[in-house]
Amino acid sequence: MVALLATQEAHLHTYAGDIEVDFHSEKMNLSFGMELYYREASELAFTLEMILGIDVAKGVLRNDTVKVFSPFRNSYFEQKLQEGRFVEFGQQRFDLVSTIEFSIGKFGFDRDNPKFVGRQQGFYLYEVADTIWDKQFWVNPATVTVAKCHWRHRDQFYDLWISYYDFRKMDDRWRPKIITLLCPAKGFRIRVKLHQEKINVEIPDRFFQLRIPEDARWIEPPSGGTSLLR
Repeated sequence: MVALLATQEAHLHTYAGDIEVDFHSEKMNLSFGMELYYREASELAFTLEMILGIDVAKGVLRNDTVKVFSPFRNSYFEQKLQEGRFVEFGQQRFDLVSTIEFSIGKFGFDRDNPKFVGRQQGFYLYEVADTIWDKQFWVNPATVTVAKCHWRHRDQFYDLWISYYDFRKMDDRWRPKIITLLCPAKGFRIRVKLHQEKINVEIPDRFFQLRIPEDARWIEPPSGGTSLLR
């Protein structure tokens, strides 16, 4: 089973898709559309459009640096990833790379030496530990898919519960169309819906190039609030 999962992940080189995201917490509710392009973890590109099109942002991650530009506000920011994965918004750290990867189906079975720990309600249960997270995966053996994950941050002591639904077959593999993420300690939940996915297609270099006008205004990375680029 691990070999099949690892093979699937190792053969996922590029990803392109449209994503709908709904974010809910006690302090904030956001909905936005997102175009996502992935070409290994060091190259990500995304376009966000907030509800009603009020905020638009285009961003790229290359060589451990995230750069985000808002044509609407003609402003931009950039920051180095912390520990190769995290962006920092004020006092919050956000694991950008892991979030993108578990959204597209990169769980680390091909690199993190997963351990089989038993069966539970028809699923195979695996554990994986990296330098930041202790992870558990519930795998459906019939479809060779991850149905649920539990991630526990080792230093900050909070949990993420991630579930996958509405599987459809694409390119001889089953892929979910809906993903939910719960973080009880931080009081938020996220629902992701995936559209028009394409795997292992050629993505031109221009998708990973962000052109910023000379008159664009540089700002500090956002510290919170509903506006990504104020």
